[in-house]
Amino acid sequence: MEYNYQYFEDPQLLIIQYKDEFTIQEYLDSQEIIQNHPKWSGCSKILIDIRNLSHPRGSSLVDELMKARNNEKLHDYKLGYLVEYPQTIVVIHLYIDRLNNPNYKYCSTNEAIIAHLNLQLNSIELDTMLQNLKN
Repeated sequence: MEYNYQYFEDPQLLIIQYKDEFTIQEYLDSQEIIQNHPKWSGCSKILIDIRNLSHPRGSSLVDELMKARNNEKLHDYKLGYLVEYPQTIVVIHLYIDRLNNPNYKYCSTNEAIIAHLNLQLNSIELDTMLQNLKN
């Protein structure tokens, strides 16, 4: 699994982009690196782009994500998943449903994720940011 991420000071945004074949261990490793970054606790908005991520089917993945959540350094933030494929939407929907947090949402368009995270960007600006992520 490949990932890129970048913190943006203004508007206190973290963008993470995952690609290729999902594995829970690589996900946990990425979360440890990202959450140990000095800017982690200052993020109030997180966008996770998983449009190019493939993963195994089934609710067992949701269970694994819930367990991984126990390792997360929690703080108050608004989270949006950018999704595209029905299989991914189902998994993220089940995961967010189990988290039961109104600050978490999945979206299939740039416009929807921009509105959810209350970003002062347009779709083209967000695309540019996603294409140019650097750790």
